[in-house]
Amino acid sequence: ASYQSSTLTLQHVTNINLHYAETLREWRRRFNAHADWVKAYLGFDDVFLRVWNYYLTYCEAGFYSRTENCLILKWSRVDGDMVVV
Repeated sequence: ASYQSSTLTLQHVTNINLHYAETLREWRRRFNAHADWVKAYLGFDDVFLRVWNYYLTYCEAGFYSRTENCLILKWSRVDGDMVVV
């Protein structure tokens, strides 16, 4: 595999699951607060609104229950004597 010859080293991992779940909840709240506008100006119907709510809720639950992950990976590489981040 290509990673075996890589000069990158994993420096830090940050799990933002709970933060992302909160973001999804806020997106859903804002989407529903503007549902009339979404239907009138964007032309979406009630079926679309239900599907989008299902998707946002499903993802939110996945991040809260930690069955889904959202990670920030920080990599670095040594370039001579200098560490490049």
